[in-house]
Amino acid sequence: MMTGDRASVVSRIGAVLDLRDGEVHSGLLPADKVALVAAEARRSAVAFVGDGVNDAAALARADLGVAMGISGSQAAF
Repeated sequence: MMTGDRASVVSRIGAVLDLRDGEVHSGLLPADKVALVAAEARRSAVAFVGDGVNDAAALARADLGVAMGISGSQAAF
């Protein structure tokens, strides 16, 4: 999970989803998301789901980008 949201919120969601600590990344800027997607892409194919303009670069970098919402969908193309 990659998000710009606060760690306190993200850790609770990660726990519900049974994600390990290393699988949960919070407080990220758009460039941070791109770097994490690129690092994961060196290991395997990556799908990224984003909901805003700040996700456009990570959506474009992923092998499969799923844009939700109006503004993020338009910026991803």
